Amino acid sequence: MSLYEIIAITAFLLVCLILYLRFSLRNLIKNRTLTSQDYLWKLKNITDKSEYDIFQIAAKEKGWSKDYVEKDFRRYLEDQTLPVYVKQFLEDGKEHINAYRCRGGDFFNKKAFIFFSLFALLIIGGSFIFCLYILPRIYPFDLFIGIAMP
Repeated sequence: MSLYEIIAITAFLLVCLILYLRFSLRNLIKNRTLTSQDYLWKLKNITDKSEYDIFQIAAKEKGWSKDYVEKDFRRYLEDQTLPVYVKQFLEDGKEHINAYRCRGGDFFNKKAFIFFSLFALLIIGGSFIFCLYILPRIYPFDLFIGIAMP
């Protein structure tokens, strides 16, 4: 096996490893259970309301006063702890929250991602083939001497 073939195989295996790690990490993130903070963020993006507005809606539905909302929201801003009535409100609406997609949509468009991944592999693979097999036949070069062969 020549040096060129070893480099090409190593590069191919490295690309395969990177793709495997990327997709396995994506599946781990996709399949994890959402916390109350995640549901609050998701509801905020779906409804275009602020977190404070969601606190007020939850308090109104559960029968809490505005003084508690102010105090609990300040505490939420300080240490990110959700009060009980907001957690119950989010728990009651989990099915509805999961049914909607966020306004921003998916960050990655699957078709575009696949197209650009294959395009990048074509360009990278083409450059490897050109450098390793075509260019040496057009312009022979000795690796150890460092000059072109006549």
